[in-house]
Amino acid sequence: MIPKDLKVLHTAMCAQVLQNYIIDMRANNWFTGVFKNFVNNFLQQFKKLESKFFDIYFDHKEHDTIELYNAYEEYLKAVATVPLWEMKHMKDIIEAYHLDQKSMVGIAKKIHKNHSKKEQDEENT
Repeated sequence: MIPKDLKVLHTAMCAQVLQNYIIDMRANNWFTGVFKNFVNNFLQQFKKLESKFFDIYFDHKEHDTIELYNAYEEYLKAVATVPLWEMKHMKDIIEAYHLDQKSMVGIAKKIHKNHSKKEQDEENT
């Protein structure tokens, strides 16, 4: 079960990320007609909700929240680079991480180290 504080934090972060994407998409004229009205109404309602609930929480947890929000945004950007047809592999990697975090982090560090070494070798040749 997810603790109440984390539920609030996760909800606030997801909502903020969603709001950022919607604002960017609106600025690029992705929305038209009835959907544009829906999006504008959603953003107005979200601002009310944000100021009423999330801002209070962020005031108390601002530093931790900013770091976690940045990590979450980096995660979303990384996942977005994986083609949909390869998501099964990502799911397998995440499940393996849950089974043995230490090993999976060690594997990731080893891959990064080997990749950096290959890049340095290529630059030196």
